[in-house]
Amino acid sequence: AMDPVGAFQTFPIRNTRPSIAFLPNPNDASLALQQPDFTFTVATFGFKGSDADGDNTLTGYRIALNDTSNPANWLTIPLRDTVVTLVVPRVRSDAAPPGFGVEVTADVYGGRFLGRRLLGQIPGLRLDAPNVLYVQAKDVAGEFSPPIRMPSGTQQWIVKRPRGKLLLVQDYTRNDAASAVAT
Repeated sequence: AMDPVGAFQTFPIRNTRPSIAFLPNPNDASLALQQPDFTFTVATFGFKGSDADGDNTLTGYRIALNDTSNPANWLTIPLRDTVVTLVVPRVRSDAAPPGFGVEVTADVYGGRFLGRRLLGQIPGLRLDAPNVLYVQAKDVAGEFSPPIRMPSGTQQWIVKRPRGKLLLVQDYTRNDAASAVAT
């Protein structure tokens, strides 16, 4: 006897949202890498997405500055670019009107220092005011991770408008840093 209907089984399939985190601090892997309280108009961020359905289901990332309510504020970036650098060229910051919180557009570069590529531009970088960077991961189902933000909690990240032509970089983090700075 033959079954005229045939056997069938329904298997529910549910997508898991991806997740994302900022890269760990190289000096203390238990902490996420943070921006200093103040930077000028160049800042680099590193992040890594993952997905319980498999990291190969990730398709890319998107970033926004300060205001995530407007879809035009988000910039989609390729999956390979997990280190991005925001740059406001000096001519653009000099052309902005004076004042607290004046917004300018930042260029977004991906990749390492010598091989970096321009990925696009992102609006809303506030000069001489606090800023927040938001990052999300996207999977093949089109679902986004919950956004992460830098800085987090009560920390702040203020982008200073350049005013002079001298830049001092203090990036010495060894155990004798305090005595090196004092000399």
